[in-house]
Amino acid sequence: MGDEVGSVNKGAGREERVGTSVGARPCPVLSTRPEVVRFGRVIRYLPGQTEDRSMRSITNRRSARVAKASGALAISLLVIAPAIPAAAETAPSAPRSLSAVAGPGSEQVALAWGAPTSSSPILDYGFERSLDSGATWGSTTWLGETSLGATSTTVAALACPNSGSTGNGKGCRYRVRARNAIGISSPSATVSTWSSPSVPRNLVAVADAAIASVTVSWRIPSQTGSFPTLSYVLETSVDGGMFSMPLTTTATSVTVPCHGATSCRYQVFAVNGQGAGPSTLSTTFVTRPGRVQSLEIRTVATHLGSGVTDVAVSWHAPTTGLPATSYLYATCSVASGATTGCDDTSPAWTPPILLAASDGPTERSAICTDHDASCYFRVAAVNSRGGSGAWRTSDLRPWAPFNVAVTPGHEAGKATISFEGPSESGNAGSSKYYKAYICGNDCGNDTSWRDAGLAIPYPPSPPNPYIAGAVPCEQGTRCSVRMQFFDGQGRPGPVSPAASGPGLTLTVATPADGSTTNDRTPDVTGLCTVGLGTVTATVLPGLVTVTEPCSLEGIWTGTVAGNLADGTYSVSATQEGTAPGTVSNTNSFTIDTTPPVVTITSPVSGATFTSNAVIITGTCSELDRLVTVTITGSLATLTPTCSGGSWIAAVSLSTGSYSAVASQSNVLGTTGTSATVPFSVNATSPTVDIAKPTDGAVLATSQPAFTGTCTAAAGAVTVTITGLTSVSTPAACVAGAWSLSPAPTLADRGYSVVARQTVGGTTFTSTPHLFQIDTAPPTTTDTTSSIGSSWQTSVATVRLVVAGGELATTYYTLDGSMPSTASPSGTLIELTADGIFLIRYFSIDVAGNVEAVRTASVQVRIDRTAPTVAITYPVSGSVANTTRWNAGCSPVGICGSRSDALSGVSGVSVMVRRLSDSRYWNGSTWVTAATSLPATGTANWVLPIAAGQLTNGVSYAVTATATDLAGNTATANSTFTYDTSDPQVSSVTAANGNWSMQPSDKLTVTFNEAIDPMSLPSTATLTLRKSGGGCSQSSTTYQISGLTSGQVNTGSCGYLKGGPGTLSTVTWDGTISVTGNVVVFTVTTGCLEQSCGSSVTSSAPSWNKQFYLSYQPASTIRDMAGNGVKSSTVTYCRTGLNSVCGAPW
Repeated sequence: MGDEVGSVNKGAGREERVGTSVGARPCPVLSTRPEVVRFGRVIRYLPGQTEDRSMRSITNRRSARVAKASGALAISLLVIAPAIPAAAETAPSAPRSLSAVAGPGSEQVALAWGAPTSSSPILDYGFERSLDSGATWGSTTWLGETSLGATSTTVAALACPNSGSTGNGKGCRYRVRARNAIGISSPSATVSTWSSPSVPRNLVAVADAAIASVTVSWRIPSQTGSFPTLSYVLETSVDGGMFSMPLTTTATSVTVPCHGATSCRYQVFAVNGQGAGPSTLSTTFVTRPGRVQSLEIRTVATHLGSGVTDVAVSWHAPTTGLPATSYLYATCSVASGATTGCDDTSPAWTPPILLAASDGPTERSAICTDHDASCYFRVAAVNSRGGSGAWRTSDLRPWAPFNVAVTPGHEAGKATISFEGPSESGNAGSSKYYKAYICGNDCGNDTSWRDAGLAIPYPPSPPNPYIAGAVPCEQGTRCSVRMQFFDGQGRPGPVSPAASGPGLTLTVATPADGSTTNDRTPDVTGLCTVGLGTVTATVLPGLVTVTEPCSLEGIWTGTVAGNLADGTYSVSATQEGTAPGTVSNTNSFTIDTTPPVVTITSPVSGATFTSNAVIITGTCSELDRLVTVTITGSLATLTPTCSGGSWIAAVSLSTGSYSAVASQSNVLGTTGTSATVPFSVNATSPTVDIAKPTDGAVLATSQPAFTGTCTAAAGAVTVTITGLTSVSTPAACVAGAWSLSPAPTLADRGYSVVARQTVGGTTFTSTPHLFQIDTAPPTTTDTTSSIGSSWQTSVATVRLVVAGGELATTYYTLDGSMPSTASPSGTLIELTADGIFLIRYFSIDVAGNVEAVRTASVQVRIDRTAPTVAITYPVSGSVANTTRWNAGCSPVGICGSRSDALSGVSGVSVMVRRLSDSRYWNGSTWVTAATSLPATGTANWVLPIAAGQLTNGVSYAVTATATDLAGNTATANSTFTYDTSDPQVSSVTAANGNWSMQPSDKLTVTFNEAIDPMSLPSTATLTLRKSGGGCSQSSTTYQISGLTSGQVNTGSCGYLKGGPGTLSTVTWDGTISVTGNVVVFTVTTGCLEQSCGSSVTSSAPSWNKQFYLSYQPASTIRDMAGNGVKSSTVTYCRTGLNSVCGAPW
């Protein structure tokens, strides 16, 4: 393309300057602003133009630069426009968004800014530099030609102050001004290549286990302001207070204390040479729980045996800080008399254990031993952050006494105790006191300790050591003592360790108090206190003294000199060195040397025993003690017991002479002896026995016989009968026998009888016999009432019960006849057969008493056999039409019979189901629910159903159920079909198709249903004929051959013809058979109407001729329901070409 020349477009009242380019380069449009008219002149403003205030010259430096730079030819056209009033113009606003970035070269700073708003074109930009962070500013450096339209520049930074080895002289601050034709703008905001840092990142605070110190860490800010020096200031807020306590560090992690607070919060900000940055937007804090509340220790139980005090330590959760999730628990104890306690730094504290926190107050069991003057406990809470609160410490108050000592007292059985009280005695109050506990033996057992009965007020007088006075101790043992302090509220402290020492011991042991002795010079012994003087025992009355030393084992012993007379004495002891009036216990004892008194009262001196059994008796004075009986002439020694002042002994001795002496000793060993009694034994013994009644007999008489055997030389027999009372009756012994006459009258009960004879003072007794008098017959009852009179359908069991369980035999009959002893017997009757049973029975007891015959109160009736039931119409499998249905039952319906030989029929129910849709007859309509209806009638029953309720061609199922009076049931079933349609011929076939007929040929007729054989005769006639339908047609006559008269030619129409006359038909005899729905005619005899041969053959007719074999039954053909076709002809037809004609019915 060639050069283009700019054109001038002139419009109404304005000028447009259009620049074009040379050399196919477009020339930029220099200005499209309307011209401004001043003082009648047109002044053209182009971008970059300036105008002096006198408006005398215009400088177009920029248009020159553009033209020069583009190589284009600028053409200015002047268009004169009407004068327009000028708008007021101002200097530009300050440049916006000034930024300073180090670079791009070494010692350079790149400045960039946004254009200000201006009513006229910006002609130039200039920047100013401050070397003292904005305190003073240097002169403006205008960019000149380079600033036309520019909003960035690069300036040197060599003169800027450095700060550190990496400062690179970039510490100056800068600002920018703009200039248009009107004036110069105000300076922009100041910037520097350095800036204050941004917020430190990822502030985290982690405390140690006790939150004694917290490690706070963070990451450097994302913007550090390019300043080489960077530090941090950490501020702390304690328990929600103001942030204070600034800590300056150059590290990004510092460990600081939490100052024992519950909550410490932290914030941090960064500082560089430009200044401080913002603090962290959100603070990170750690929290530990406050102190636990209401720490209390109380005594639960004191175990004096072990010296252990059970205590309960309880506390409540802190009320400040995060909720406690667990607790640290530790204990510390102070030994008796210790001078140091359990302060926070004491090594005596046990290692803390961790306990789970609970919703309510927490309680833990602990112990204090007798080695502890006091027990301390401390608890600190731990929260889920792992921090633990401050310890809270408490101790068990009051403390325990210590330095307890036991020394002998000045009174027998007493000891003196001393102790020191604790330096701190618990809470205030006037009722504080000490209590003493003492123990003599087995002091490891709590129950061996007892209250000494001392209550020493606090503070005791005189002061430490406190003397508690005498306490009772068991003599002969060391006395153990524990002390315990009670505060003003009655709360006990721990018990002191057990202290033991001897009490003052002085006792008399023997003779024991209350004892008796036969020793006139008894020994006296006892216990004494070692280290003191001799012991003097005094026996009263008589003032007998015994003086003996106290052994190293604390025992003294001596013997009373001279014989003491029988009587009661007392003995006591004193010991040198004890307080005046100190005396041991006093024992009372008795001297008794009198022997017991014992005698033999039987046998008397010189007595003779006629039995080997020897009974010896006597008297005695020492009750419940043994008597020794010595029999001279025998090795036997008897030792009966003295009971109630007498004794008795038995021994078996052979015939001979003997002497007996008795002796008895008292508890003291003094023995008394009886006089010696001589006696002899002559062992000639009588015999006596009982014959009647026999042992175990049961007698039916009130006057039984009593007899037996005896020894005549022994004299009379005494017979003793014992029932409620005993009665003895003498009976003479005659010829070795005895009897009671008259016999006594006895009431019904059990008895025993024994017979006795006495010889030489010895009584011989028979073996007792037991017997029973029973004169009352037994009483028997039956259990038929529990079975009842209703019919039973299972085996019935009848029990015959004899009253009182008396042993008897029971006889019975089942048919109401009179029972006898020949009848069946027993008490358990099982009725297993059907029938009606009337039971009669009686019993005979072992005494022979016979009961009157009884009749059972209830007849037992058993029927386990089902009744009989039958459906007589319709017969199962039958088919019925309306006529037969109406004639089947009266009234019309379903009927049958029923019977029951025993209980009788209660009723018959009938269920009729229509099989086509499984509906049931409910007496008025057919329903889906299974329904049974009661039938009427007695021996014969009927369920009425009209024929109109039955559907042609539908089958029905009938179930008749009979129930007898016993509840047994029986059923009968029948199915039938209701059919009101006549039978129809389905097909007819002949034996052959050759137009011939001879014996054994068959004509078969098939019906659509079964045919009742009873509706057909056993024989019939078959007729051969020709139709007359072919007369109007030309046809060839056909011939009948086989006739006696020869061959007959038929005409073209009419029936068979031939010979001298017209042969209309040819017939044959045959038999009829029926199988289901098939009726078969079998030829048995040839032509009937005229003589013919063995067979008759017809020549084949022309195709349009018809040849019939017809069978007309003599009776109605009926189906199984009785439906039939009357006066009908069954025809088999054939035409020419061997095709079968229709077979009309």
